[in-house]
Amino acid sequence: MTDVEEAPGDDWDLPSPYCHEIEVASEDIDAFGHANNAVYLRWLEAAVWAHSKHAAGYGMRSFRELGRAMVVRHTELDYLAPAFEGDRIEVANWIVGSDRVSARRQFQVRRCADRATLLRASILYVCIDLASGRPRRKPPEFLDRYGVLPEVRAALVTAGRDPDRPRPR
Repeated sequence: MTDVEEAPGDDWDLPSPYCHEIEVASEDIDAFGHANNAVYLRWLEAAVWAHSKHAAGYGMRSFRELGRAMVVRHTELDYLAPAFEGDRIEVANWIVGSDRVSARRQFQVRRCADRATLLRASILYVCIDLASGRPRRKPPEFLDRYGVLPEVRAALVTAGRDPDRPRPR
């Protein structure tokens, strides 16, 4: 697995993705001969943890020290094409919305060999207090490191999307 921040103009849905590369393993394959739909969730989670650790500088220890973490509230997945054993795939993700309590990430999964998009997804996260499990405002550190990048914000605004409203309507 490798992690990279891709250069603009690389045919991604949005500029400046954080990318996490994965090879489809035999245990990812289901009875139909392609990657099982549940495996995609694992890949998205791996990409989020890689981004958190490498780009934002946070791991579990940091979350425990702050007493806060972001947890999944709502997930939408659009499966577009299958992945097969041995395929190398890129899981790109962007923070596309952020407010005081929640954040939304957008994902695009594509096969490295032909750059075909296999999946698009959106996940809404809510900040919780680790001791109580209840929603709480994000600490300032989260606001500083988990914001919408300026170039992503500009692309979203151009597309008529509001990055300051990550909650489902």
